[in-house]
This record gives sequence, C-alpha cells and structure tokens, in this order.
Amino acid sequence: MSNDSYEIAAEALSLAEARRGSLRGILFSLKGKSGRNWKSVYALAHETQRFHEVLQAAIEECSPVEELCEGLRDRKLWWLVRVLCYDATIGSGRKKVRSRKGSIARIVSKNANVLVDAIEAQHGGQWHNRNDLLGNGDDAKGLPRYARINLIKGTRERALSIYREEGYEVAVDEHIPNLLVFPSGTDLHSHETVGRGEVILQDKSSCMAAEAISPQRNWLVLDACAAPGNKTTHLASILSSMGSTIRPCVLALDRDEKRFQILKDRVKNAGAEDLVQCTRTDFLSIDPASKPFCDVKAIVLDPSCSGSGLVNRVSVSKSSDEEHVKRLDKLAHVQKLLLKHALSFPNVVIVSYSTCSIYREENEMVVASVLGDDVFVSGAWGLSRALPQWKNRGLENTFDESQMCIRTDPGRWLGPR
Repeated sequence: MSNDSYEIAAEALSLAEARRGSLRGILFSLKGKSGRNWKSVYALAHETQRFHEVLQAAIEECSPVEELCEGLRDRKLWWLVRVLCYDATIGSGRKKVRSRKGSIARIVSKNANVLVDAIEAQHGGQWHNRNDLLGNGDDAKGLPRYARINLIKGTRERALSIYREEGYEVAVDEHIPNLLVFPSGTDLHSHETVGRGEVILQDKSSCMAAEAISPQRNWLVLDACAAPGNKTTHLASILSSMGSTIRPCVLALDRDEKRFQILKDRVKNAGAEDLVQCTRTDFLSIDPASKPFCDVKAIVLDPSCSGSGLVNRVSVSKSSDEEHVKRLDKLAHVQKLLLKHALSFPNVVIVSYSTCSIYREENEMVVASVLGDDVFVSGAWGLSRALPQWKNRGLENTFDESQMCIRTDPGRWLGPR
C-alpha cells in the first residue's frame, strides 16, 4: 500500500467527520490526488469507517496506541492511526504498515499483534470472515436503504420496473411518494440508474425538509447551506414535476470550496443545471432585499451541527462534559443567527429548519429561542405542524409548541414497520 494512500484515506475521513460532505463524495473529490491508487484509498476509507467501533475498542485495550491517539491534536493524524490499525489487523494480509508519518506507523506495527488479540477477545476468538466482527453494527440493526426518484430524469414506475426485473426487493415509502425502500445491506452505488442520475441515494430523514416545504409551482426556493446537494436536487425535482417555468427555481448557496464543487457535481448529475443556480457564498452575507433573494418564497436551512444523529456516524474521541457543552453552545449560537437571517427575507412564507443532531440545544431550543426573540414576538412568524402524518414529534418539556416539530429515530421510525 502506498504511503500516500493511508494519508489520503485519513484526510477523507477527517473531512467527513467535520461534515464537509459524505465520505463517498469527498473521496471522489480526492480522486485526482489519489491517482492510480484511488480504488485502494476508497476501500481503505470505507472499511476503516465501517469497522471503526471494532478498531476503537481494540485501541482502548492497547496502551501504546491509545496514548499515541491521546497526544494527537490533528484529526487527520488521529484518523491516520485508525487507517493504519485497520490495515495492520482486519485488512487483507494483516501487513506491516508504513507511512511517511514513520513514528505513528512504527507504533501501530509494533503493537499489531496486541490489537489483533484485543479484536479476537471482543468476539470470542479468531474470526473467519471480517463481517463477523460487525455483529452489532449498522447492518444488524436492519435499517433499510433508501433511494429517491429524480423526477427530472426518471419516473417511479420506470425505476420500480427496472429493479423488480433485476430481482431487487423494493417498495414505495409510506410517507414520501417518490422514495424507494430496499432491505438492509442493498448496495446500489454502482447501479446504472444511480450512475445516470435517475435515482439518488438519500436517507429518508434527509428528504423530509423538501417534503415539509411542499413548494408551490413557480416558487423561487433557497437552499441556504446546500452542499452536498441532495436537498437541493430534491427541491429541483419537486418543482420540475410541477411544471415550474421560472429559471432558476432553486438558489443553492455554500461557502466551502470543496463542498461547493460537490454541490455543483451533484446538480449536474441530476440534470438540474438549468433549474438550480449555485453560488459560493456565506448565507449570512446575503442581503435579503437584493435580487433575486427578495423574490424567494421558501428557504431550506440545514446548518452545520454536531452530526450526532447521523445513522453511519463514526464515534469521535472522548471529550469532557464542559467541552461538549461549549461546542453545543457555539453551534447553537451560529444556528440561531442563520435562522433569524432566514426569517428576515421579505417575501419568504415558509422556512424549514433541520439538523443531523440528536441534541435539543441544536433543535427545539434554537427554534424556541428565535421565536421568542423580541424581533419576532410580534407574531409575524409562527410554527406550522410539519408533516402531520409523522408520529414522532419534538421533545416534550422543551417549549410549548415542540409538538409542531418532528424527529427521526433510525431504530424506531426509519426501520421496518
């Protein structure tokens, strides 16, 4: 394995952890940097993420490697340790690993047998198939896989016909009419429908923002923190299916250079370039009274958050309660600024606010704080009952109108019913 491959895989994992995009999208953006080793980098990053909990438990039983991790401040180096640990233990060949970060590689290689023993101890002896190590992993939870029909390029009937002819078990989601549901473990990443952009792999919870907005024909809609672009293309798909005649009908903003490129790539693959205007800028820098923003009717706001509710979220290093509270306070402060800004657009009639967080500090408490602000107590803004057919509502005892909000719980509400 190339020394660079380890470091690029670690870079991708650190960017994914920081919510700079999906791991898959980030890996594609690093394809040029990876060169001929890209397939190896792709596999390394995905497998390290998939076995992260197994590796973390083993590291905690190996003092030299655990102490190494505790001394690292750079998250890329922190992830490099895990990539090296994966290839030295679970990866094919259980090889002696080398990296340009020689001291890190030496410590991992020197303790590889200890790490393997720790993994075996977790699982009652030697394993014959690496998937045996995932007995308590995501696949064991039975979570379904979702795929959204892109109505710009395809139809639900065509997609269902293709999948059923090929023997896939597939159903239509009970809440979102153009979302298909497949059994846990179904992998459509290389399927021709995905490659052509007729179907977009998107979790059910991610689809709910556009469904809650339910835009009307010829509305101009703003996706304020748009990358990686699934919500953007979902909005474009809905408006296209309604026969929208305005161009563009979706304004998509993102300030980060790499994430912005991913956004543009996804819009292009969805065939939505004439429907979506992508702009690299900070949402807070936008003047709501300027053209074309003064004509916006609806805003989807999904700001940066802790990411604590992501289904495939990888665990991060332990932090103190005080550090955790400070981080949530910092995130919530920015989230409130963004939501207040969204509510200041002159012709906006509906705003959808969503996060990938489980914490009330980033969800119900943000909404309650903004609606209780002196600027908004006049009653110009209020809450509508989002997706009334959805039973899992906001956390009680947070604020009086928490039942207007919705929550998703992967194990209870997104799994088999």
